[in-house]
Amino acid sequence: MVFLPESYKNLPTRISELVLVKTNIGAYFFDAFLSVAHSSKLKITENPVESGSTVADHAYMEPRELTMEIGMSDVLTSLVPGQFNTGYTRSVSAYQTLRQMQIDRIPLFVHTRLDSYQNMLIQAISAPDDKNTQFGLRCSVTLREVIISSVKFVPVSADPQVTNSSNQGQVVPQTPQESMLFQLGLFGTGKNQVSTDYSWPVNGNFKISSGFGRRIDPVTFLPKIHNGIDIPAPKGTPVRASKSGIVTLAGPTSGYGNAVKIDHGNGYTLYGHNDSILVTVGQEVSQGQFVAKVGNTGKSTGNHLHFEINEGGTFQNPQKFFK
Repeated sequence: MVFLPESYKNLPTRISELVLVKTNIGAYFFDAFLSVAHSSKLKITENPVESGSTVADHAYMEPRELTMEIGMSDVLTSLVPGQFNTGYTRSVSAYQTLRQMQIDRIPLFVHTRLDSYQNMLIQAISAPDDKNTQFGLRCSVTLREVIISSVKFVPVSADPQVTNSSNQGQVVPQTPQESMLFQLGLFGTGKNQVSTDYSWPVNGNFKISSGFGRRIDPVTFLPKIHNGIDIPAPKGTPVRASKSGIVTLAGPTSGYGNAVKIDHGNGYTLYGHNDSILVTVGQEVSQGQFVAKVGNTGKSTGNHLHFEINEGGTFQNPQKFFK
């Protein structure tokens, strides 16, 4: 029998209270992460000669990878009661749990000291089975990010339906849109907005790590409505006012940390989790003016901007205002 130190008896047991513990994969808490290796690569293509393209058109981020070396002992007690008790031993149960998550292709949320990852799949598991692991488990788990993309079709020709009055299905040229790569290079610069009302709040950072609507909260792991979008960016990146207006909030607020709220008359925009705030309540700001710097304050799992648009008392999906 293993006796835990008295100080361990007061440890929290709810998943929502343990989420910041750095030894969990998909809410399963292992005994130890012996090492964690982060891999982030930028793929640069060759021969960037497309007319009108930008440098950004010829480079893209590859899916991130995370390799964790996990340690499990058969003589310890699980931090969360009930975990790893279905197999012959705790170490065998832990291995089987990892294998099942891999087989089921479950997208995982993984929190580490350096960063937090969403939509990670277990790509490989390597576990020696020898005299050194007779009473435990020491395995390497490689996780790879699943990048969710939006696909847009660009019409270049049309083949009309054949009727008595049609041209029997002859292919008719259509006016093509701008190069999609070129449009992606302009995303968030204000040149390709669907509406002139709003501008992109974090120039140079166009990835959306969490969209608008129902999602699993990355901190509590419970279903919740997300009233805005999350835009990951390095700490200190300037945040711009998406629309001109009057600042009605500039300071700490529940959940959003250091937040800025700008009233636009018939609605408002909100900028949350900032590291610092550059405006004050009552100040009039212009579209594009710096109002804050990206941070990780409040209920947050990494440096990013939480961006909301509310019109007439109704939350709007910010993505609909941008191509």
